[in-house]
Amino acid sequence: MSTPAMKIGPYGGPGGNHWDINALNPPKRLVSIQIWSTASSCEGAGGVINGISFSYLDMAGQLIPSGPWGSQTGKPHVINIGEDERLITVYGTSDGKFVTSLKFVTDRASDPYGPYGAPSTISTFSFQGGSILAFLGRSSEKLNAIGAYKLGV
Repeated sequence: MSTPAMKIGPYGGPGGNHWDINALNPPKRLVSIQIWSTASSCEGAGGVINGISFSYLDMAGQLIPSGPWGSQTGKPHVINIGEDERLITVYGTSDGKFVTSLKFVTDRASDPYGPYGAPSTISTFSFQGGSILAFLGRSSEKLNAIGAYKLGV
């Protein structure tokens, strides 16, 4: 029998509609993440995470897609997680309304993926330790808040 993943968060702003994975398909391993982001503009507008989608393998080995959550506008970024690779840390920032940046760290890549969007100094958050298997959160036209399912300490 496997240990259930622990929910962390969501962190970010209070708005948006809640989204989550299907409890009937608990995650075993994260396979890929796609982020849509906008960087800071020269006019002073801040960057933001517009949307996210991801896929994971469930306990039966079935590939489960989730999302997109938010919008598919801005620059797309795809992160593929290898079979022997684990997502171990997610760093993020928020302006109090939306998630403004995300950075992903695996146990195999020498450099982190990101940051995507534009970091804000108003609020920072991170999910660290163990293995991150899937995400949950709130979104509207942008990503308002994000949380994770984590296995281990």
